[in-house]
Amino acid sequence: MGVYWLEAEETAAAGIARSENRGVYDWPSLSMPGFQEEELADLWDVLQGTPGGDEATTGDQLTNDAVQGTSVARVTPEFVRRLAALEEPDIERVTAEWVKFDGFAGWPREGAGVVLRELASFARCAWDEGTSVLQLTDGQ
Repeated sequence: MGVYWLEAEETAAAGIARSENRGVYDWPSLSMPGFQEEELADLWDVLQGTPGGDEATTGDQLTNDAVQGTSVARVTPEFVRRLAALEEPDIERVTAEWVKFDGFAGWPREGAGVVLRELASFARCAWDEGTSVLQLTDGQ
């Protein structure tokens, strides 16, 4: 299982879902194998200042492919914007809050910080280019 972010237009969703390589070679991407959607939802809660909330990081599902076991949804633009705006002092503060959630039990704080920096960098590129971030979830 895993979560993959791709910088692509929504019209590419069906091709991404069908792609055996999850589209990571066709569009700018960030691969997070082993990562769960719930961990991203926890991060979104921290960024909104609502720990324990249950707001999804994605909007409506754009497509799914039963053969590949994948689904594609657009990442909420506000989530992308807030990630893109994170600076180093913010990253340290957000990481400290994010690792308190159950999904990170056993993770070192440094590991969560690395993931957050990668997410912020990817979001910044997409935001600056005005491109959507699509999330491909791999159920395999």
